[in-house]
Amino acid sequence: MSESMNSLPTTHQLYLIRHGDVDLHPDICYGQLDCTIHGSFTKDISKLSHYIDKQILPSLSNFDTPLIISSPLIRCQQLAQGLQAHLKQQNQKVQLQAIEAFKEINFGQWEGLSWQEIGQDQIECWQEQVFDYVFPEGESAADFHQRVNTAWQQLLTTLNQHKKPQTIILVLHAGVIRSILTEFLHMPLQHSLSLKVDKMSVSHLAIVPSQLALSRCMSINLSI
Repeated sequence: MSESMNSLPTTHQLYLIRHGDVDLHPDICYGQLDCTIHGSFTKDISKLSHYIDKQILPSLSNFDTPLIISSPLIRCQQLAQGLQAHLKQQNQKVQLQAIEAFKEINFGQWEGLSWQEIGQDQIECWQEQVFDYVFPEGESAADFHQRVNTAWQQLLTTLNQHKKPQTIILVLHAGVIRSILTEFLHMPLQHSLSLKVDKMSVSHLAIVPSQLALSRCMSINLSI
């Protein structure tokens, strides 16, 4: 290998995947409510495994051990564990790590309630100050973003210590993915809700921790 090739900065591939449908009525407010994935879970695993096999596995070297990072909430853990089992069937050594700070926003007393039960008055109070409103016994969107971003920066610091390229699959929530993308794209937090993050979608980032200006957003909200 030439000296110029050796001097190239290490680039890591990160795939941010949102979990699938959950076993709750669409009218229910949920963030840290620990609900399970809908009965289509097996189909979700099959679709995700097909994507991994086609888009990720071919680029893995013999020295690259993929890492799965997940929210500890069940709806992400179910998908992450299913993916881990699939990769092991492909003779891939794979680690699974849960990061507490990657939980969805805490809606506090709103968790598990329908929007009708929450009431129009409270909803309007929230809409008047979307990012600063503190959900009763929960957190604000601004505090949530700070929590996620702190964990994200810690992950980048860890990646910067790796000399070999890493492949990381993150199974997360819509709010967490938006928060990471907002930080990565240097967007104002107030614009984060403009980022569409569908269930069972993937956003791909090529990260150069030593020179973040060289990092690239390869795709956002790609349907699996």
